[in-house]
Parts: sequence; structure tokens; C-alpha cells
Amino acid sequence: MSTFEHRSFELADNPMIFKPQTDLVILNYIANYIIENNAVDHEFLEKHVNIRRGETDIGYGLRPTNPLQKAAKNPDSDKSTPMSFDEYKAFVAEYTLEKTAEMTGVAKDSLVALAKLYADPNVKVVSYWTMGFNQHTRGVWANKPVLQHPLTDRKISKPGCGPFSLTGQPSACGTAREVGTFAHRLPADMVVTNEAHRKIAEQKWKLPEGTILGSIGLHAIAQDRALKDGKLNAYWTLCTNNMQAGPNINEDRMPGWRDPRNFIVVSDPYPTISALAADLILPTAMWVEKEGAYGNAERRSQFWRQQVKAPGESKSDLWQIVEFSKYFKTDEVWPAELLDKNPEYRGKTLYEVLFANGQVDKFNVDELAAGQLNDESREFGYYLQKGLFEEYAGFGRGHGHDLADFDAYHKARGLRWPVVDGKETLWRYREGFDPYVKAGEALSSMVSLTAKR
Repeated sequence: MSTFEHRSFELADNPMIFKPQTDLVILNYIANYIIENNAVDHEFLEKHVNIRRGETDIGYGLRPTNPLQKAAKNPDSDKSTPMSFDEYKAFVAEYTLEKTAEMTGVAKDSLVALAKLYADPNVKVVSYWTMGFNQHTRGVWANKPVLQHPLTDRKISKPGCGPFSLTGQPSACGTAREVGTFAHRLPADMVVTNEAHRKIAEQKWKLPEGTILGSIGLHAIAQDRALKDGKLNAYWTLCTNNMQAGPNINEDRMPGWRDPRNFIVVSDPYPTISALAADLILPTAMWVEKEGAYGNAERRSQFWRQQVKAPGESKSDLWQIVEFSKYFKTDEVWPAELLDKNPEYRGKTLYEVLFANGQVDKFNVDELAAGQLNDESREFGYYLQKGLFEEYAGFGRGHGHDLADFDAYHKARGLRWPVVDGKETLWRYREGFDPYVKAGEALSSMVSLTAKR
């Protein structure tokens, strides 16, 4: 499925070009076809799926003053209400073959051939989608029916079936979701708005209670708006090229980046559009010029050694962050009330608090093999990557996010979490595959199926 022809389109057995914005119609047609052809697994739905109706007319995530946003009945609403299966059936019933073909421009035989694959109980189906699907005007809505189809006919949590996102860079799952680098997240699927989660994070990071705020920081679009509005004046980006790849560049990002009140720093190996628009460029090592790890889409954590030296004065992004922490003391960046309650932290640099804290720096650099490159560890005097990984791994062990010991990954060339008793998990939430599913449960967890037009 695509709005234009490309190489993947040319290789497909059933390629289809649809009118922009009508992919939701196709997805709802598939849902209707599954129901009309009695392919629904009602027992599975009853036990494991929570069906809900989402709100519509929610605007487009624009500023509240934008006319389109002001005209929306439910701007930015994420509310939903319970609905029965019969209500869900009626909801998608209008998406007939005739209506779908007319609205999308896709031939009827192509639509039927696609829907049959989902409805046939003897055919295994994996649905793949890429970043453009998520950056759709209704990206969240588009994702929901892709998840609904396998939930409706139970083509999920078993070999050869299920939804599989190919979005983002290969490491998007590991470097963002799993480790918690979003404004609202903490490692191992914990969030900053949960007090219990914050306390766990503070304990793991050896921080005094109350250090982590319970409020959510600025997300990517909000950062651009804050730069434009003069509310955010210092901005440092790594591993991204948003001046070229991000949305609404002319509306918010360009005015914010070029505002003389703001100071923009970009870490990158290349002179990208973002780098060229920055006030300061920090030359950054490529992946083969540092030691690191990926967390890939199939939950695989995969490690590699530094292969070559970085050219010139280039340093890895990890080195830059750790070195930067040496220039700030707690007295400068922590609230006075927090230091009054925890005077032992006074006068310490953030480097001492976060890295040279007896936890991250506890692995000796001698653990590196003779001749093994690792510029960061040899400069800081301890096995930095191992210390950070073992600290991070402590967040997930024992509750379904288990990671193996650091050294195991170099021997195994990658493992899919949860790793329990040294064994990786190939399929989650399924008895016989997932060690966290108890005998006799068959499947675990309740999922939510939300209907959207």
C-alpha cells in the first residue's frame, strides 16, 4: 500500500496505490471483511481485548490559536469510551467494498485479495509499516486498525503473525523507547508521572528523593514552539536531522533556530542541514568509531566494539555528554530545598553524581582486551559502557524487561529480551515462548482496541 510507486511497490504481489488520506478507509474495510466473513475469534476478544470508541474531530495538534485547532470540537483529546463488539461491528459496517473502492481509487479485486489474507485462518499474516505511516495526519488512528486486525482474528502472539513496526532508525526502540529518552518516560517502560516509578529511578541512579520531577518535559514539537516563542534559549540535538526531516520547518523550527536569542548546538559526523543551521557543531564519531549497543525492533539488544579511531577531534556523543557533566555543580542546577535535605550532594559536579558514583565507574578498564579500542573508557579510566549498561539493566530485571549480563551480548551477538536464565524470548505473551506467561494461561495481558474513523 502506498500513495506512489517505488521499488517495494514493484516487488509486491498485490501492489495498490490509494488516494492520500484514504488508507484508514482500507483498514476499516479489512476489519469489516473479517467480521462479515465470520473470521472473528470471539473467545479471544472476550478474554483479552478491551474495545473502546475514540473521539473524533480532535484537530491537528496545532497551536490553540490556529483556526483549524479552534474549530475542532475535541482538540487534542485522547479520551475513549467502552463499546461492545456489536457496536464495533456497526461502526465498521459502512466500509463496504464499493465505498472503499470509490473513496480510495483501489481496484475491488485488489482490496478483496488483501482482506482475504487477514480473514483466512490458515494464512499467517505479519503487517509491516514505516515512519510515513506514523507521521500521517492521523498517525495514531492509522496505527490502531493495524493492531485491531490481528486482535480480532487472533493472528497475534504466535510465530508468523502479528503487527511489526519498521518505523524510525534501526535503533529507535533501544535508544528511545526502551531506555526512556522521551520527555515522559523512564527506563523499562516506566513514566515520570508515576511516583513509584520516579522513586525506583532515583534509587537506581543514586539520586536523592525528589530529584526527578513528576511533570512531563517538552516534546519535540513543543521544543520548536518554545524556541520560537523565546521560552527555550539553549538547545542541543544529537542523532537527528530535524531541520531537514522534521515537520513544520518554516512555521516554528526555522524561526526558533535562527533567533539570535537562542544558542543551537548540533552533534553530527556530517554537515547536515541541521548542522549548517546551528550556532555550534560538535564533530561526532560514527558508530564504528565507538563502542555501543542497539535495541532493535524485535527486542534484540546487540552490541559492538569500536573498530577504528574517530578522525580529527571527533568524539562520540556519549563522551560529549559525560564530559559536559563535569562543568556543572549541583549548587548551580538543583533546587536549594533539595540540597538542604541532602547536604552530602553539595559541591559535587553532575559527573560525580551520575558517573563517578561508585556504580557506573565500578568496572575496571582492565576488562578491555589488550589492544581493544574504547576511547571513552580509556580516557575516563573505567569501563564506561559496561557500567552504564549494568545500571540501566537493573531497571528491568524481574518484571518482563530482563536483560542479560553485559558480557553475554558480545558472546551471543545479540539477545531478545526478556532474557531469563540466559535464554532469550522469541515471542512475547504466549505460553511456551514467554517465561512470564504462567502455565495454563495461554496468553497474558489485556489489550485495548480503539475504533476510529
